[in-house]
Formats: sequence, C-alpha cells, structure tokens
Amino acid sequence: MDMIKIEGMAFMLENDFISRKIMFDGGGLHTVSLYNKISGREYAKPAAAAEFMLRLQNRTLLGYEQCSVHILDGNISSREYNLSLVKAEALTVAADVEQLKISLQITEIDVQVNVYYEIKRQFCGTSKWLEIISGIDDLAVSGIIFEIVNACPGEFVDIDFYKQFGLARLEPMFALTGDEDVIQLHHPVLSEGMFIGNSAPGPLKYFLCYPHWRETAISTGYNIECPPVNKYLNRGDVFTTDRAMLFLYQGKHDDDTVRNGFRDYIRSCLPATVDHGGFMYCTWLPFMKDINEALLLDLIDRAAGMGFKSFVLDDGWFVDGEWAVDMVKFPHGLKVISDKVRACGMCFGLWLNIGTDYGNAGKNSQFAAIRADGMPKKFGLTGERRVMCFASGHREVIARKLAALAAEYNVGYFKLDSSSIVSPYDMCEAGCSSAQHEYHRGFGDSVIEQYAGLKYVRNALKQAYPDLIVDFSFEAFGLDRPSIAALEYSELHHISNMNTLRPHILDALKIRNTLYRYVTLMPPERLLGSLICLQNQNDIEHLLTALVGTPLVAGDLRRITSENLSVIRRVTAVIHGIISRGPMTKFIKLRRDKYVQPGEWDGFARFNEVGNGIICLFKNHSSISDFEIHVDDLPEGIGEFMVKDVLADSERLTISAAEFSSGIRRNWFGNLGCCILEVIGSDK
Repeated sequence: MDMIKIEGMAFMLENDFISRKIMFDGGGLHTVSLYNKISGREYAKPAAAAEFMLRLQNRTLLGYEQCSVHILDGNISSREYNLSLVKAEALTVAADVEQLKISLQITEIDVQVNVYYEIKRQFCGTSKWLEIISGIDDLAVSGIIFEIVNACPGEFVDIDFYKQFGLARLEPMFALTGDEDVIQLHHPVLSEGMFIGNSAPGPLKYFLCYPHWRETAISTGYNIECPPVNKYLNRGDVFTTDRAMLFLYQGKHDDDTVRNGFRDYIRSCLPATVDHGGFMYCTWLPFMKDINEALLLDLIDRAAGMGFKSFVLDDGWFVDGEWAVDMVKFPHGLKVISDKVRACGMCFGLWLNIGTDYGNAGKNSQFAAIRADGMPKKFGLTGERRVMCFASGHREVIARKLAALAAEYNVGYFKLDSSSIVSPYDMCEAGCSSAQHEYHRGFGDSVIEQYAGLKYVRNALKQAYPDLIVDFSFEAFGLDRPSIAALEYSELHHISNMNTLRPHILDALKIRNTLYRYVTLMPPERLLGSLICLQNQNDIEHLLTALVGTPLVAGDLRRITSENLSVIRRVTAVIHGIISRGPMTKFIKLRRDKYVQPGEWDGFARFNEVGNGIICLFKNHSSISDFEIHVDDLPEGIGEFMVKDVLADSERLTISAAEFSSGIRRNWFGNLGCCILEVIGSDK
C-alpha cells in the first residue's frame, strides 16, 4: 500500500504520474496540491475550494469554509455546520488500486460523511465520491456536490474550456446539466490540461465553473434544479454518491494519446464484460414486428453463415399479459428460436420493453408514474402507453420477468428498452409525483430513486447470471448520447436509432460523423452505434461503418448477393480473429475532429493492446486518387506492422510504427468506394 500516505491530518495520493495532497485543519477538508508529474506542474491554486457541499435539513455543509466576504453580495459568510475528523484509512482494493477514506463527523447533527479518493497505479488521475451515514431519522439531503477543485494548469485566464467530449468550446464561466458528463480544461500554450468526469446517470449530472467563486470554483455533482436530486435517509441508512473523475494530461487537447488515455481511465471504472465486440444481428429492421418462427429460423442460419456472434430477437415476439409469447407467430414458442441460435454458435439476445405497460397493459396500475397534476404519465406524442415508475414495485416485476426469461431461454444479452424515467425524445415529463410508491416520496427524489431501480434490476440479474450482458438502451436510460453512467449500468449500450434502411433520409456518412463524436472519449467496444442494414445496398460500406463501435447490424439477410456474402464472411473472420486476442480499445479518427462532407474521404483506425487492428477508409465519391493517413498512439513495443487488404484478400505493405505516425500516402481504394485493412503488429 504505497500510493497513499497518511501523516497526521495530511493525506497524500501519489503514483508515477500524479499526486494529490489533502489536508484537514480549522477550515475543514481541502486539496492543497494537485500535481501533474508528467509536466512537472502544480495545478492547485492557493485559495482553497470547498472540496464538497451538501444541504442537510436545508442547511449548508461545506467541506472547507473560512469566513469571507462573498464577491456577489458582500455578505460575510458564517458556518451552518462544523466538521471534525474521525479517522483516515488507506484501503487496498486491488493490486494497483488504493482508496483513501476520510471519515468526518458533523458536530451539530448526528451525521457522518465519508470522503473516498481512489488512485490507480497506471493513470494520471483520481476519482472521488461521498458516503453519507445518517444517525437520525428523516434526514433530508440535497445540493449534493461531490467534487470541488480550484485547479488548472497555469492561470484560468489562459484556459480553453470544452464540452461535448472535447469538441465544442465553452464560455469561461458556465453551468451544465444533463447531457454533459465530461468537461475539459486545456492550456493551449503549455499544451496540457485536465478532464473532469461525472458518473451520475441521465439528467442528474451537474457542472459549475466560476473560478471567481473561490469555494466552488469548479464543481461537479448532482442536478440542483431540474430535475432536482433529493435523498431521504433514516437512522442507519447509507447513501453513496456517484463519482467524479479528475484526469491530468500533457499534449494537445485533441491528441489521440490524450483521448485514449482518458478513455482507458473511464474503461477502468466500468464493469467487466465477457463481450469484446463481436458482430451482432438484430431483427428490428426492416421487419419490425412482422416476424415469425419460419422467418427467424432462416435468418439465424444466414447470420451464423456470415460469422455473426449474437442474434437478437427484437420487438414483436409477445402479446399483452406479462409479455406472453405470441403463439400465432411462434407456435412452438421461443425455445426453438433460442435453441437454434445457440446450436449455431451464437449468443441469444432478447428485447423487452421495461418502461411502459406495453406487453402487460392494465396490470400493476399501482406502479404507474404520476404527473404533477395527478394524472398517469403517458409515453409518446399520442400518449398511447402508461409509463411505469422504477421507484415502485415495478422494479421487482421487471427483475423477476427478466430472470425467468433468462432461465427459460438461456438469454445471453438483454436489450432493455422504452422510456420511463426521462425520454430522449422529450415526449414525457421526468420523474414521478406519486406519494404512494415504496421507493420515493414525491417528485423531488423520484429521478435518482428511479435510476436506483434500474441498478436494482441490473444487480439482480448479474447476481443470478454473472455473464449475462445487460443493455439499458438509450431510450431506457433517457439520453440520446452515450455517457459514463450508461456504461456503468450496461456492459454494451445501444445508443441510437440511426439506421441505413432509407438512405435518402440518413446515410452511412452521416452516421459515421455522429459516431465519431460519440467515441471521441467513450470506449467504442461498449457502444452499439446504430442499426446498420445489410440487404444488398452499399453493404460493404455499411458493414465497415458498424465497426466504429461494437458492430450491430440488421437488414433482410435474404437479399444479400453471394459476392457480398463472401466479403462479409471475410471481414467478420478478420474482426473476430483480432478481438480474440484482445478488444480493440485504441481508437484514432483519421480526419481528427472534422465533420466530413460528401466528396471528402474519412476513416478510422482501431487497435488492441497487442498491436493488431483495422483501418477503415471511405471514399464518399471523392475525386482524390491518393492521400496520406497518420495513425498515432499505436501500441508500444511493436517493431513493424504487416498491412493486409481484406476486401482484395491480399497483402499491401509492411511498415514501421514511425512511418505510420509520420504518414503513409497511397491510392487506398483502387476501384472501390471503401477499404478495410487488417494490421498485424510484431515485436521489436
């Protein structure tokens, strides 16, 4: 246990890349040093920030507070609560993971706050969360900010702030809620900076950046306004917040090495998964609910013949009445489908609506979500289905149903769908205003308790079936873009309804442009990007587009030509060969952050840690005959790479890592509109 040192009331977290020093004194708990060892620069400013903030019984607790004159109203501050240090402990979590636990007692009220800091040996980052233990009944907790720092490289006046995964500039002072769970601070002259991540789910995330306000300079925690986060505890209850992440770096703000480093840090905080990104087929498009036993048995054979690893039965398999199997469509039930999928060597996946009463209409009305006016909450523009509340007994209903389905059909992947808590389409109100549900008191605490309901379902399933892949889709999670929290709840996360079924509405290039934004910082191997349709129209471009994330495909597989079928088999064999040696975690956008227009080429590269990967290139009707690509942040220790043209099934060239980084100019396409290269690294 050598990364954490405790000396009296001074506490240090330190590895080869970062050090963070925290002290407890008369003002409370505060960070006195945040040091980037890579650049040799101190980030913490002399004026101490509050470290954390809570409102308990509607009175404010600051982790650190000194009497001062407020910059806005000139009022002199006075403490509402005082803290005393109970103890500090260094905890070993794993061989390379340690935690510092600082236990604080509130003097005026019987409440203990444990502040946790975590450091991992291989990362230039720390994470932090709070644990609140109530010694009284009916403790009301709100205004929860679990990380506050006054830190940046250099001076704040020189810092550029970014949101949207580092792609969009921010004002120098801002507040953010909902969609954003990562902000970036970058000093362009010093060429270094800091990511701050927030793992709160859905619309609960909150950032405040006002360096002028010393105590709350850069704060992140839970939403205070809409929807508010309130928590109610009785004597002995324990509430653990989500976590904040600080990650320091040196390099340009859009360096591949910088982004892959933070992506790795996010990945280290996610639940492990046995899935490493194999091809997944889903029945939804173009069939939607028009499915039956004969069709699926045919599609299963075709999907297996193409080398797909998972087969997902989407909507259309049940009728009302506890999601009963539609025996008209499936006269032999679903077991014949599940057995056939697994006999063909694939994982059986199943879709279920969990957010509304679709499939179980008229049942369990006591668990329905209630609007502020007392009426049942309805989903959709026409309000056809009643929304169910996950802070009620509905969570147990869904957990039992999913467990039964998993047992009966050997389900390996659940796609859990339909909005309940919030809607990514803005079609229904957030939360629930019922005062009768078991797990929340009213609207004020409903949203956080509903997300706790999703976590309850996940934990129940994982306890019974540890290898089961759980996917709360973007609809169920309530956001139209991926987030840290969504990946903490889901091993794989279905993130959009984008598809190529109607190219005159949405084509593969627009989908790639969108997915490039999503994978800027998020782990691509955990994201199911869109329903790419394979049915003999631009099939190869569509197949390669799916490889931006975990490849999810759909389409009428009966329409694929024998020529395209042969290419698809070759591509899937290459991909599965690569990921059998490790997931392709390194991602490089070959056009950087450019939004690619028709007539301009685009492409991406993905590698695993042992130096094997792919490069996918798309011509997009460009007139260019040859161009240069740069592939940075390659796995270390690789002497040279052999590059094979997968579509032509031939070797292209052998190249060193230095040549890859400096740039290679070739006519990459020949007479084709796209290209996929298999890259195989060998040791120095």
